[in-house]
Amino acid sequence: MDNEKIIHILKDYEGRFVSGEIISKEIGITRAAIWKRVSMLKEMGYVIDARQNMGYRLMRTPDIITPAELKYNLGTKIVGRDVRYFPELESTNAEAFRLAEAGGEDGLVVVTDHQSGGKGRLNRTWFSFRRQSASLSVVFRPNVSPYLATAMTYMAGIALYETIYAITAVKPTLKWPNDSLLSGKKVAGVLCELSSEADAVNFAVIGFGVNLNVKKKKFPEEIRDVSTSLYEETKKRVHRVPFIKELLRQLDYWYGLFLREGGKDHILSEWNERARIVGQTVKVKSFNEEVTGEVEGLDDYGALILKTSSGEKKRVIAGDLETFILPEK
Repeated sequence: MDNEKIIHILKDYEGRFVSGEIISKEIGITRAAIWKRVSMLKEMGYVIDARQNMGYRLMRTPDIITPAELKYNLGTKIVGRDVRYFPELESTNAEAFRLAEAGGEDGLVVVTDHQSGGKGRLNRTWFSFRRQSASLSVVFRPNVSPYLATAMTYMAGIALYETIYAITAVKPTLKWPNDSLLSGKKVAGVLCELSSEADAVNFAVIGFGVNLNVKKKKFPEEIRDVSTSLYEETKKRVHRVPFIKELLRQLDYWYGLFLREGGKDHILSEWNERARIVGQTVKVKSFNEEVTGEVEGLDDYGALILKTSSGEKKRVIAGDLETFILPEK
């Protein structure tokens, strides 16, 4: 905690020197203890200019996703009040679920440099790339029914869409139900898992995996042609701290809206507006059948409603939207 406080004080001074006396008074530790803490920060990659009779000046910050970095000037009301960082985890969703069961608060964030066993929808593997991806999960405790909570996957998709656009100025394509695409390739995914009773949600855990700076040759061969990263699409390196902080801010905003607006209707409408899928003809592989039809929208539960060529309406609750088929003119 003292390290976090020192980092925040140094950042507040924006490259100017701050005396050891000031730091000592604000934190309540001795100058000798401050010196030891600063030495530890230097070992972590912080470049700090320390001069006698002048104090300390932060010169450069490493791209590390510690709570001290993510919480500095975050400005959220709920999401990110508690941030737990792990150098490596098998799954951020699994850890967030464990922490939630142990009483973790609304908005708790679990973030890691690397997931060794990340998972996606339908128990698929999600490949994580050490320090080249954003891998995190957030605990939510909405006082809503499971029926309303189905919209939270779409809430997360909107937040991810707005984050990618804010950071890169590129608008991704939202692919039903939980993927984000760039140039037709998957750049990010969302996984929402619920703990609920028949009439109430205990908590929801929403996980995010985003390919930030992964180069094409680093993707496993089996997904190389269908996956991409923000770097591959923009040719600009994306720093993890500002990206994750923007995602937490977006989540905080849309979660607040979800709670204030009573949930699903507004969120589903906002998702539809960004996905622009209504009216398109698509093919969906759902369980043991393929369904092709014109998208009429999402129902109250987030299921996809398709109108087939025979006029029949099909409700698709899960599956892979494999292709977009442009309607004939």
